[in-house]
Amino acid sequence: MKQYEVLNESINFATKQLEDFNAEKKLNNTSDIVITALYRKIIELSVGVKVASENGLSGPVVLNYRGLVEAYLAFMYILQKDSLLEDRAKAYKVGYHKQLIEEGEYALKKYSDTIDKQSLESAIQYHKIELEKSDLQEILTEYNKLQNQNKGNYIPKWYSLNNGPKSINMLAKILETEGEGKDRKLFAQLYSFLSKGAHNYTALSSIIENDTGFSIEPVQASFNMDTDKNKFMLARSMLTFAALKFTVNTFPEYEGNLSSFIKWISPYLNSN
Repeated sequence: MKQYEVLNESINFATKQLEDFNAEKKLNNTSDIVITALYRKIIELSVGVKVASENGLSGPVVLNYRGLVEAYLAFMYILQKDSLLEDRAKAYKVGYHKQLIEEGEYALKKYSDTIDKQSLESAIQYHKIELEKSDLQEILTEYNKLQNQNKGNYIPKWYSLNNGPKSINMLAKILETEGEGKDRKLFAQLYSFLSKGAHNYTALSSIIENDTGFSIEPVQASFNMDTDKNKFMLARSMLTFAALKFTVNTFPEYEGNLSSFIKWISPYLNSN
């Protein structure tokens, strides 16, 4: 089985796991809600890598990979320490509501003549009410303190609370890499490389120089599942390790299914 196929099977497993979780369990606390949402995002972006690759779209592959790394790092950071799990999940949730309030208020101010004001105002009010919940007040106070200290009054990164990292690059550097990737610097380096592509610093890589001058690659390249040009192995590694962490921390009833799946794909994990 090729690495593209292993990734596809991993996506199918994770998708089925999430469906079964949704059917069997209830999300009753903040940490379960945030962890499950991030796991879903990891699955979605893994699908994005696969679909963009199938269509020969190198740019969208990079964008999906960058998002996948960000979601994976957030997921792993929240789960890194049991004693900090709930606070980090709450920080993520507070950041989510604050971002949507800010976006909604900006839209009301700038585009009031072209939007459904009543619906947007209702959405903003919902997020403000969520922030008033008693279990979020300690985290919200810390958020507001950091935001007031910022000259531009920007909303701080959720992971920067309680002396946490100030950027995703710093998060990648301090987060010990667990699972199959043993290199502590791997994700910091990978994220840096992917960011160059995401910010369009590498557009000239589509220019080909030959004996007759220059030519440009087609927008959609041919797809060859026999090669791992788009690093399917790395995407699969992040996805399957996220499945493991999700199972252990949130859905232990699925340990038998996970064990059977890992046993089935293990002969193909390092194949070409």
